[in-house]
Amino acid sequence: MSGYTPSGKQQIPADKTGVLVPHLMLLVCVFACSSAADAEMLTEQQAITRALMRPAVVDMERQHLLAAESAVREASLWPNPVVSMDRDQTRAATGNTTETTWKISQTLDVSGKRSLLREGAQKRVDAAHAEQGVNRQSMTTQVRQVFAEALAGEQTRKAMQAWQDRIAKASATVTRLAKSGEVSGYDKRRLERELQMAKAKRQQAEASLIRTSHQLAGLVAASDSAGLQAVGQLLPSPATDLPWLIAQIPERADVKLLGAQSDAYAREGRAAGRGWAPDVTVGVGQKEVETTTGSEKGLALSFAVPLPLFDRGSPRAARLDAQSRAIQAEKSLRLTTAEADINGLWEQLHLLQGAAVEFRQESLAESQVLSRIAERAYRAGETGVLELLDAYRGELDAELTALDLELRARKARIELDSLAGATP
Repeated sequence: MSGYTPSGKQQIPADKTGVLVPHLMLLVCVFACSSAADAEMLTEQQAITRALMRPAVVDMERQHLLAAESAVREASLWPNPVVSMDRDQTRAATGNTTETTWKISQTLDVSGKRSLLREGAQKRVDAAHAEQGVNRQSMTTQVRQVFAEALAGEQTRKAMQAWQDRIAKASATVTRLAKSGEVSGYDKRRLERELQMAKAKRQQAEASLIRTSHQLAGLVAASDSAGLQAVGQLLPSPATDLPWLIAQIPERADVKLLGAQSDAYAREGRAAGRGWAPDVTVGVGQKEVETTTGSEKGLALSFAVPLPLFDRGSPRAARLDAQSRAIQAEKSLRLTTAEADINGLWEQLHLLQGAAVEFRQESLAESQVLSRIAERAYRAGETGVLELLDAYRGELDAELTALDLELRARKARIELDSLAGATP
């Protein structure tokens, strides 16, 4: 804006302000380079790795697996044997008689229930592994979304800062020219108001970025959110081939989780349905009979089995079978809806990527050209300050629209990867 004049008839020599501006810009660059050197550059993949390797996450996964594996060991154990002692004493005219029986009893599974319960517990281990995959996929998606917001926020802040710097430079020049009466006071006041608006919007962008930075720091266990800086290209890379993405749906962690849960309920239901063949308890020991004439010892055997007259396990078996079938139906529905969602998201991503690239190459470049034309016209006195500010705002709006399109495309790619169970 140095030398701007509405009339265009008089060339205004640059004063000391024009000399100071390069020095000020040099100082800003020095401070910016120093700040960038202190900041921790973080890529999306590094953010995901750090989030998944947090001690609390690792310990939570380990404890859940230990609990599931303990259930397998518990289902594999035999029932504890029972040691019993019976002592009967009778009195008669001929003398007292004492009978003492020592016995150890063991319950035996003759229907295969224990084997089925062990298989069901093993399926619970598979479910625990799948649930970890679900949690990791969810955490990865969350990190990627926050990272994308941080990346877009940083670029938005830079665009706002560049807009504020441009308005500040124009305002300083017009203020200088207004003192000598070469521009109107309206132009000066209008630029000052625009500068205030630019500063407020830049602060608003910084406030949003600060909140997002704190969220990202919490996810990656960073102590200093101000020291984190998301780096990378906002516009995502093209999506993987659509048939390959659809083929990955059955391998998704949540689909495997439903399958493992259904299998576990099915086996537990089969075990409950064998209530018609109850466990048998056998015992062996020694019996001693003491009388007034002496004592005798002998072998003691016992055999016990409950009679399945009232409870044969049918209600429990029916309930577990219904739960297994319900989860299997949910799995089928999820596979169907996932394929439809992936088809829609793939097309949405394709369109958004094309729109973002086309807009940045054409509309944004044209807005930059219009800004240069407006500056030259204002210098020549052919347009007023409102036309100049309109061109500046048009360029800023174009930059923000390009960033919005790129962010939408990135979020669509994140959701697509999540639906397909893919990782970056």
